[in-house]
Amino acid sequence: MYSFNLLVTTILVVLSLLLTFLIASVETSPIGNKAETTSSPRTLRLPIRRQASSHGKRSNVFSGTLQNVEWSYLIDVQVGTPPQSLSLVFDTGSSDTWVFSPEACSSDAQCAGSFNSSVSSTFDDTSPGSFAISYGDQSHVEGDYFIDDLRVSNATISALTMGLAKTGQFQGVATSHGIMGAGYVLNEAVTGANEYPNIVYELVSQNIIGNYSFSLWLDDLFASTGTILFGGYDSSRFHGSLTTMHTLANANGMISTFLVSMLSLGATYKNRTTTFTSPTFNGAALLDSGTATTHVPSAVYAGLANYFGADANGVVDCRLGQTEGHASFGFVGVTIRVPFSELSLLDSTTGLCTFGFFDGGESLILGDTFLRSAYVYYDLGNNEIGLAQTAY
Repeated sequence: MYSFNLLVTTILVVLSLLLTFLIASVETSPIGNKAETTSSPRTLRLPIRRQASSHGKRSNVFSGTLQNVEWSYLIDVQVGTPPQSLSLVFDTGSSDTWVFSPEACSSDAQCAGSFNSSVSSTFDDTSPGSFAISYGDQSHVEGDYFIDDLRVSNATISALTMGLAKTGQFQGVATSHGIMGAGYVLNEAVTGANEYPNIVYELVSQNIIGNYSFSLWLDDLFASTGTILFGGYDSSRFHGSLTTMHTLANANGMISTFLVSMLSLGATYKNRTTTFTSPTFNGAALLDSGTATTHVPSAVYAGLANYFGADANGVVDCRLGQTEGHASFGFVGVTIRVPFSELSLLDSTTGLCTFGFFDGGESLILGDTFLRSAYVYYDLGNNEIGLAQTAY
């Protein structure tokens, strides 16, 4: 009788220890019960490529490769029936997907492709004249909201609401290709209060991905492609673990953009560190893949320009690109290091090198010169951002 009780006790202890271990394994996951989906059989990987500009709880995921051609990041899509091929700038700073109509492109040589709605059997012009959007570089487009099918790789999003630009003023690559905005629906450019399910929400609704999230990996400055993964994150693309932080609300108390709290900005060269922000600095930083450089407040920029030798036009010595050292962006729980090589951007048309920072006035925008060094997991469903040092 005693030995039987001992055996039962031993088994219970072992089971208890095993259960404790399993619970601990879940609780110590850096971002909780999120979708790490590197081995999911339903993963779709789509390329994004870099484009030159004049300046400027399911495990299914959806993945795309971004193409990197010097300034902005493009994702290749097909719109309509039969499908028409287009390349759109992938933008985390806006929420609408829109394309050019032929009539808009006919008067602007910079237009890099258009969608002819008249030959698509699935086109429906749902809201004529209601689409209008503008950007920080003073670009703007106007036209209609419509629905049609959008294809990326072997996935089809049926009846996606998009904008059809018919007029506007275009500056550089971002608005010469059209845009795929992946932000919150509250940031859509709808006139009125009728938000619609944009691409991230339709991917979930149509059972292509399992949750309202995506992650972005841009690779380094000299790479031509990167990857976007809808519905999860890829732990092989970053060092350590993701540090999770809450997405900040805007001035109206609403969460509508990917704002996070940034605490410091410094630079290290030959083991000496210079800090450009005050000890009490706490800025609301926008994570924006549609912005080529990193915009900082004027007072911070002045210190950076002096340190790196940027002139009044934002031109730096191209040798900065071969200089050892890094800029450090501090957040709660994580610091992202950006090598100096990312802060000298060669403009192939002039042969000059543009500074990777920009005088943003009062704004703080973490653009591509930051994002190439950070792996970012955008969790719209939980209003969280995951950050880690990227792995090239």
